[in-house]
Amino acid sequence: MADLWPLGVSLEVLATLSGTAGKQLIRLSELWSTVNPHAAKVVFSFGMITNTVAGPILDMAAYSFAAQSLIAPFGGLDTIWNAALAPWLLKEKLTLNRLFACCVIFIGTVLSGVFGSHEERDYSVEVVHELLVSPRILYYLTCVAAWVAFNILVPMRRPR
Repeated sequence: MADLWPLGVSLEVLATLSGTAGKQLIRLSELWSTVNPHAAKVVFSFGMITNTVAGPILDMAAYSFAAQSLIAPFGGLDTIWNAALAPWLLKEKLTLNRLFACCVIFIGTVLSGVFGSHEERDYSVEVVHELLVSPRILYYLTCVAAWVAFNILVPMRRPR
């Protein structure tokens, strides 16, 4: 199964593209709702099916061919597809900041794919317990709690 990881990655890329296409169609249906309500309903239905049925099926298939540690970062491609399709399909503007952010996401995704584990690892109860009680989990949870507290106390309280 280890040599089928390219199939898993390909399915995940299709899953993210499918999810983005579904979201774009839902947005397009809203833009068309006043001009052509019947077409808007059809586009909305197709977008919902694409987003909630096709995408998750492709996503599940991807996880059956490649390790989660390899597949999960490719979920970030959703943002890139959205930025690429929105100007073309929805006539929205792609700003320089968003283009830069998409480049950073793309580079991170590619690096995760290149350097990530391509093999599935079995975790026993003992291994999971050992990982969860290690000091790095405490450090991680402390950092997450501090980050959440900072974001609640500083940016959200600051007037615009």
